[in-house]
Amino acid sequence: MYQVIARRFRPQTFKELLGHEAVVQTLKNSLKNNRLAQAYLFSGPRGTGKTSTARVFAKAINCDTRTPDFEPCNQCASCHDIKVGQSLDVIEIDGASNRGIDDVRKIIETVAIAASAGRHRIYIIDEVHMLTKEAFNALLKTLEEPPPKVLFLFATTEPHKVLPTIISRCQRFQLVRIPLATIVQKLKMIAASLNLNVDEEALQLIAKQAEGGLRDAESLFDQIIGYEEGAITSEKAARILGLPSIDSLFQISRLILEGNYSETAKLAQSIYLSGRDLGYFLENLTDHFRSLLLVKLQAHEPLALTAPLLKRYNEEQPLFDTETLIAFIEHTLKVQSESRHEPLNALRLEALFYKLIRLQKTVPLGQLIERLEALEKGNPMPVATKPAVAAPVAPPIRAPEPPKPAPPKIEPVSIPKPAAVIESFSIDPTPDEKDLKGMKPKKEVVVTTPSTPPPVVVSSTPPPPSGELPTAKLDTLLHFAAIELEGRITKK
Repeated sequence: MYQVIARRFRPQTFKELLGHEAVVQTLKNSLKNNRLAQAYLFSGPRGTGKTSTARVFAKAINCDTRTPDFEPCNQCASCHDIKVGQSLDVIEIDGASNRGIDDVRKIIETVAIAASAGRHRIYIIDEVHMLTKEAFNALLKTLEEPPPKVLFLFATTEPHKVLPTIISRCQRFQLVRIPLATIVQKLKMIAASLNLNVDEEALQLIAKQAEGGLRDAESLFDQIIGYEEGAITSEKAARILGLPSIDSLFQISRLILEGNYSETAKLAQSIYLSGRDLGYFLENLTDHFRSLLLVKLQAHEPLALTAPLLKRYNEEQPLFDTETLIAFIEHTLKVQSESRHEPLNALRLEALFYKLIRLQKTVPLGQLIERLEALEKGNPMPVATKPAVAAPVAPPIRAPEPPKPAPPKIEPVSIPKPAAVIESFSIDPTPDEKDLKGMKPKKEVVVTTPSTPPPVVVSSTPPPPSGELPTAKLDTLLHFAAIELEGRITKK
């Protein structure tokens, strides 16, 4: 019976657990120093080897003849039974199918059963976060104080759903995503063992689609192998996976660079009619712009590009500036986010290409400022960073106009002060004896108050408020006039 690659090449030793060196070294030290905890929690993304790590650790614990570097021998009866899933001492439980409190009670009842040949009794619970709250609480006491030689190994992709009381009683190990170069190396080993002729760019394309999961990469590789016999190239891998080829991605970037609206419109229609998943296409286009940016910044080591592909990116990256590539990545990511609510179609893909062309023709603000500063200093204008696109000419800067003559200075005119200055006033504006002390009136001013009231003048303005404000103002003016004339006012 055919066995899929993910199961056929599953890690059987610590050495085969790729990308988790710190976790492997810690587990080996616990075996070396005989410091085994009662519970371990392995968490991480899918396909990174959580359950495989638990199995290898269980084999190493119960192995009769471990190697000098504390690897399981894979030859003894215990290792063989664990490998084929027939061990009575290592029990694997699916947390998604056995998530209730009754299932946990069955585990608690069998915990007291001693292991055979003096070995450890180990429970491996996969997807432990699927257990209910009641099941976790039922397991809590047994997990904290298990019988001698009883261990629990948990594996989960969502550790935040595990109760904190459970996590606090476990040694937690976080498995990270496997690097792209490591996945490519493992796929090369599999291809060599199967006598397959596979292009390295095809392996790299598969590794990128796996997103750090070795199991996903092995499943995709198995799918491509089953498509047809013969050499596996990057074009064939892209066609099988429904992804754009690397040549088509470079073609798109060139059309955007040239500002060819008509050809990009035709290309958008052909991509849409090909039946490809436009979401995957945008992811690959974004990754293509990211590769151009990282190669331009000389930070392409995480990409693990092949020598021919790296040479191709080095030839292409001088045609774009850094700000433009960053704008490309931001805009494609924005369209991907919007596609969750509005499905992608040919029109939106065509509009995306138009937007990228406009972004490519836009001169960055920093470059414009440099040009203006150079023109102000009289230096030659710096060369644009986009050799394929003509940079817009900066507007000429006019020479400063000559300063206008200052207006004539007007000298202040001194106004003679009155003979007496009133420094303060009381509430009643009428001067009293103290205010008029020392003043000798030259003549007496007689003011006759008319007996008849003045005629009423109809005005559009509202009447003054009550309080005889106009009369008080008139009296004040007359008193100040009398002081100015050194006279005295007598009302009649």
